[in-house]
Amino acid sequence: SGCYTIKRISLPDGITHIGSHAFSGCSSLQKLNIPESVTSFGQYLFMDCTSLKNAGPLGGDYDIEIGFSNEIPEYAFQFFDGLTEIIIPNTITAIHSNAFSACSNLETVVLLDGLTSIGYKSFYGCNNLLSVDLSNFKTSNNNNLRSFFYKSNNLTYIDISNFDTSKVIDMSYF
Repeated sequence: SGCYTIKRISLPDGITHIGSHAFSGCSSLQKLNIPESVTSFGQYLFMDCTSLKNAGPLGGDYDIEIGFSNEIPEYAFQFFDGLTEIIIPNTITAIHSNAFSACSNLETVVLLDGLTSIGYKSFYGCNNLLSVDLSNFKTSNNNNLRSFFYKSNNLTYIDISNFDTSKVIDMSYF
C-alpha cells in the first residue's frame, strides 16, 4: 500500500523472491519488468492494480514483462482486476491452482510451448474470459478440463487442437 502514484517499476536482476501483496494497491502502475532471476512469489501480487492491462514474455510490449521461469504459484495473480490479457511465456512449466482466479476483466489467455501442468481452478471465476488458446498445451496432470476454467461462464473460443484428449475424463464444459 502507499504506492498508488508509482507508474513504473523495474526490478533488478538477481532478485529471487517477490513477497505477497508486493504490488497490491499500486493503482497507477503501468509498467513492471520481472527478471529471469525471480524463482518464487507470494500471493495476491496485483490486487487493485487497475492500470496494468496485459502480461507476456520479456522483450515484448507488455505492461508486465515476465522473465521468470518454472511456475506461477497458487493465488499469485488472484483478484488482479486490471488484467485483460495474459500470454504465458514458454519458460513457464506449471500454473498452480487458483493462480489467476477471480481476474474479473481477463478476456484472453494464450499458453505458449513449455507448459506441462495447469492446476485446479487456475482461471476460476474469470467471468469476462472469452478466448483461450491451449493449442500448444499437449497434456496435463489434471485430466478434468472443466476444472481449469470453472465458473468462467462467458468463454466463446477454446483451442485444444493439440491436446491429448485420451486422458481427459470430463469435457462436459465444452
